[in-house]
Amino acid sequence: MLSTTALHWLPAERLVALYHQPGRLVRPGGMFLNGDNIPFSHRPSPFQRLAEQARRAAV
Repeated sequence: MLSTTALHWLPAERLVALYHQPGRLVRPGGMFLNGDNIPFSHRPSPFQRLAEQARRAAV
């Protein structure tokens, strides 16, 4: 399941409710990816580090 919707605009209580849904909808072994791009920290997340490594390896 993939979302590229601007979920950051949802109120916190709606966002929490939304994030509970993929656990019931995604098959075992599946994953939910949210393509929202909002930095929460000045340090890169593990996903950002992996993406950067993949970019460098593709060059």
